[in-house]
Amino acid sequence: MSYIEVNNLQKSFVVKKKREKGRLLREKDTVNALKGISFSVDKGELVGYIGPNVI
Repeated sequence: MSYIEVNNLQKSFVVKKKREKGRLLREKDTVNALKGISFSVDKGELVGYIGPNVI
């Protein structure tokens, strides 16, 4: 039996782009940080997640 269980975790956020010359408003773009991540951790397990942090 899992002590911690996560299913289909998703996270997205909005990033504003640089304003181009002559434009009043900046364009926005949606970035998906996580797409459908699932995992489980049993009692007593140690877990670490590493990876690049890029946009």
